[in-house]
Amino acid sequence: MLKLKFNFLDKEFNRKIKLILLLLVAGMILETISLGMFLPVMNILFADPAENIFINFIKNLKIINLRFEILILIIFIFTFLLKNLFLIFSSYYQTSVIEKIKMSLKFNLFKNYLKKDYGFFLKNNTSFLLRNLTTECDYAVIVLFNLINFFSEFLVTLGILAILLYFDSTLTLTIFFSILLFISLIFLSLRKKLKKYGNVRIKNDGLKIKYFSQGLFAAKEIKLLHVENSLISSASQTLLELLKVNIFTIF
Repeated sequence: MLKLKFNFLDKEFNRKIKLILLLLVAGMILETISLGMFLPVMNILFADPAENIFINFIKNLKIINLRFEILILIIFIFTFLLKNLFLIFSSYYQTSVIEKIKMSLKFNLFKNYLKKDYGFFLKNNTSFLLRNLTTECDYAVIVLFNLINFFSEFLVTLGILAILLYFDSTLTLTIFFSILLFISLIFLSLRKKLKKYGNVRIKNDGLKIKYFSQGLFAAKEIKLLHVENSLISSASQTLLELLKVNIFTIF
């Protein structure tokens, strides 16, 4: 039973997320089957029939009035088509749920803000509230989307690993644990920096909206006070900070 739960989602979306995870498991199984079929099918198609007892046995059954090689090829192609159609459906459903979650988050947060008393708006910077309604909602959904993708890739990797273990367990385990150790070292070394950059991004996203709003909605006051250069400098510094953070995190 899956226990995964996201606190910012209601019960309906949590159920849909669990369905997505089940679809990913099914996709992994189909991916593993299709990859696992490749070498046996090639062996059947190109090996000497006289040396393969299994092939001769199936041919002698004459269940279907088709050449055995053609039958195997049809099954192989059908499996790949079924897998790809399933993955297209899974991807569409995943995208649909993600976009609905994004819309729901923004709507519920906006509704929550409007129901606050006036003191709430005096205590909080409007630019930061706008940031939460726009970029932070999007980033929350992106994190969710990335977690789902990570789980998907992890399942596919497990499937491929199972196939490779069948052919050469020693070499496969050596390569797997070497890669796992390398990834773990990178993650541990970057964990604190990623957290720091996340806080910098949140702060500067709010400042970016603040400066842009001031420039567009308070243009008259800015012109009268002759503070254009100061505002441009502040906006430039904020955008440079965001640029550094985005380059590092996206990379």
